[in-house]
Amino acid sequence: MLCICASHSPLMLVDMPDSQPGRQRRFHDAIEKAKLEVNKFDPELVVVFAPDHFNGLFFDLMPAFCIPTQATSARDWGLPEGTL
Repeated sequence: MLCICASHSPLMLVDMPDSQPGRQRRFHDAIEKAKLEVNKFDPELVVVFAPDHFNGLFFDLMPAFCIPTQATSARDWGLPEGTL
């Protein structure tokens, strides 16, 4: 089993101002290292725990957790729309 935990961070955005020089580069380097580990492990199943349910459920229907089977991105942070 392989477990990788990563920040859901605006540092992933290339055009985000880096208030601490090099911090954004270190973030991207760490994500790239994790990507190489996952590719080397070659998983058959990937489970993602993420905070992205807020845009679909809001506070009036906020579960302790949700298990989506398919979604479409809300284009947060200027990221492209697409099927998740």
